Amino acid sequence: MADADAPADVREQTGAQGTHRGILTSATPESGQPTSAAVWCSRLSLSVVVLWVPALIWICTSSRSIAMQWEWITLILPVAALLFAISAQLVAKPSTKRRHVKIAVAVSLIAFAAGLGTAAARPRRNHSGDSYVKTKCHSNLRQIGQAIFIYAAQNNQKFPTTLDLLITVDDVDPGLFICPVSNDQPALGATTQQVVQAFKTKPGHCSYIYVGGGMNTTATAAHVIAYEPLSNHANKGAHVLYGDGSSDWLDAAAAKHLISEIQAGHNPPRPPPQSR
Repeated sequence: MADADAPADVREQTGAQGTHRGILTSATPESGQPTSAAVWCSRLSLSVVVLWVPALIWICTSSRSIAMQWEWITLILPVAALLFAISAQLVAKPSTKRRHVKIAVAVSLIAFAAGLGTAAARPRRNHSGDSYVKTKCHSNLRQIGQAIFIYAAQNNQKFPTTLDLLITVDDVDPGLFICPVSNDQPALGATTQQVVQAFKTKPGHCSYIYVGGGMNTTATAAHVIAYEPLSNHANKGAHVLYGDGSSDWLDAAAAKHLISEIQAGHNPPRPPPQSR
């Protein structure tokens, strides 16, 4: 308390300073806010979750091959958010209410659980899933090859110029043209003509690249009739349909060479340089 005998202006200055000091020393415990470090950690945790939301949406709406490559983000970001939230919990003073910290922990746990759920919803990432995909893709191309030879038997031994003719003439199921790990969907329509129209004019209804137009049944096992982009299987390899109707899986290096040869106009493809 200021001295009663002091001048009035000195008493007022001293009283003001004492009041100011009281505010400074009592603000932190009365406000119940976390320490600065805890606030920053909780804010970082929530910021990471904010980044995780559009990443999850992008992965869920992307093609299956892209999702297979990048879905680890749906787990890594929530883990980072959870670590920030735990750090905030550790550095916060026990006397504080830690509202920010509790929110950060709860949100990061929810994000982590959602990330686990997203990963669990993709069984194709295990070996049995990969085996099924390869078997299905191999079967698709083999059946496409059979349909091509049936068409050729009815058309002077000539292969169809485009694959949509197999739907028109041979009534091939449009689902055969879809790789199960691509983002493509079978062409739909109330009539065969509508299905063919959708197949021809709208993208996303064929996962395979057909190069057999102009060929005939004299094509050999060295010729390529159709192949799939490497992106169908996350750049691990691709299936190829050959001139004798057989289908085979090539690893990434062999598939890249074969595709480059076809695109350069060499069909049958030339062997790799080291094997020539």
